[in-house]
Amino acid sequence: MSGTAWTNGDQIPIREVLFRWLTSAAVIRPDGAVLSWWNDAHPGFPYPEAAALWLSWAAWRRARRDPVPEAQQIARVTGRLARDLLEDGGIGAGGSRFLFDTCLAVDALARTVLPAEDPDSAMERLGAMDAAAERISRWVDEPAPVVPMPRDPDRWSRRWDPHLLRAAGILARGARALEHRELLGASRRLVERIPGDAPGGPVTLHAHCYGLEGRWMLQGPDPAVVAAIEALVGVQQRDGSLPAHAGEPGAGRSDATAQAVRLWCASRSDALSRPIRRGCSWLLAQIHRHRGIRYEAGSEDRNTWAALFADQALAWATEGGVDGDWI
Repeated sequence: MSGTAWTNGDQIPIREVLFRWLTSAAVIRPDGAVLSWWNDAHPGFPYPEAAALWLSWAAWRRARRDPVPEAQQIARVTGRLARDLLEDGGIGAGGSRFLFDTCLAVDALARTVLPAEDPDSAMERLGAMDAAAERISRWVDEPAPVVPMPRDPDRWSRRWDPHLLRAAGILARGARALEHRELLGASRRLVERIPGDAPGGPVTLHAHCYGLEGRWMLQGPDPAVVAAIEALVGVQQRDGSLPAHAGEPGAGRSDATAQAVRLWCASRSDALSRPIRRGCSWLLAQIHRHRGIRYEAGSEDRNTWAALFADQALAWATEGGVDGDWI
């Protein structure tokens, strides 16, 4: 798909549509909080994990020399995420703090570049990362990757599950940026803690793709990893989307579909050009002319993390290659 230039009905490039929305008041609050989604009838909520992903997205765009959010906006998001992280040494949602989310936050803060940062803000950011590093180092040995102990421990995000390989890969990247040996050691211990396979039951494709992304970050194009990525084609639906669960056809999910496209692009297999094209076509159909991307087909929730993943997926698919800088 190299060379493809996708535009909306107003002939605005689709990636620019996503960029404008992701830097708008629909996503970023004046205090720097990043919302989970936008929907007037079903309001989103401030979501620190989305803030971490947003900062990682901004860092990725800067490295590519793509347009980036204004420095003041990045500074507000950075400051808010640092304060959220300082409160408990971790971030999450719904009264819970997650190891996964916290690893993403450390990496995002480590990679954020601000042209000018006052000393107090810089100290706050460093203090937040130090507090999180201490918490992560202990967390790897605790009963659950979420605190307090969850009432629904069987949910994928609340158990030691292969999706945490992504957290390990992200944490290793942040540790290298910080030259933080303790965090690098925590990343290795986290890999050892994660079971080889997810428990039985329906496979949540969003989580499964996270696991594959983590394996790629940690192992690169290992033949077993490439084979697992290629196997995702088996769950792609006729319309080009991936549903919520493997083996359970349903409304396509934009986050899992964008993740699959990224993984297929990473594999660089000519055999995957058609699945990539079909996945991108479906994603394009979910993007509103001016208001982000639907979480799933038929939904009016315009999802923040799905938009971030879709921007990277479309960039990689357009250019026929991967820069390796996973959001």
